[in-house]
Amino acid sequence: MEGEVVEMQIDRSVTGSAKQGKLTIKTTDMEAVYDMGSKMIDAMTKERVMAGDIISIDKSSGKITKLGRSYARSRDYDAMGVDTKFLQCPDGEIQKRKEVVHTVTLHEIDVINSRTQGFLALFSGDTGEIRSEIRDQINTKVGEWKEEGKAEIVPGVLFIDEVHMLDIECFSYI
Repeated sequence: MEGEVVEMQIDRSVTGSAKQGKLTIKTTDMEAVYDMGSKMIDAMTKERVMAGDIISIDKSSGKITKLGRSYARSRDYDAMGVDTKFLQCPDGEIQKRKEVVHTVTLHEIDVINSRTQGFLALFSGDTGEIRSEIRDQINTKVGEWKEEGKAEIVPGVLFIDEVHMLDIECFSYI
């Protein structure tokens, strides 16, 4: 989602624990009102979003990015920081599709697919042995992705520090 913030209303409960609100966002073609929960309000507060800002919201992750300030609201304040960018109000639909590119190594794909905990295996550090069946499945899938244009193989260099410390069996495996 991308657009200019027209209005942001935040309702806080008496106890201060529950927050909810409404966000009015617009483009040149349309305007919409969205309900916000406490996490969204916290993210908006963290980014210091206010009326007149142009923002982008990633719906899958909930990440809010402040892109700049609208030219229509450029006269609201006398003093602006040097890092303030002025942008035109976005055009078209508020909800847009964006292509996101993730760069992963073949090793990361191997580790994710070899463990029962999946993606969390990357953070445990205990990768262990990766079975040849899993490697074959991954090689097949990466080949399919490459043919479909979904993946690109980027060659690289593996630098092994202290390689002279390896014994002959390990060195011959490389």
